[in-house]
Amino acid sequence: MKWGIVSDSHGAVDRLAIVFDTLQKKGIDHVIHAGDFLNEGAIEVFRLFQI
Repeated sequence: MKWGIVSDSHGAVDRLAIVFDTLQKKGIDHVIHAGDFLNEGAIEVFRLFQI
């Protein structure tokens, strides 16, 4: 089981999507987000990638 840690995305949905794409390619199973989401777009990225 592999875990990724992401922090302080501050609503940067485009960059967060790139990070999640990279995490998926590396076989990350779960992600912990530490910090601020600031908008619903960031939460949607989590739902989209289902990590």
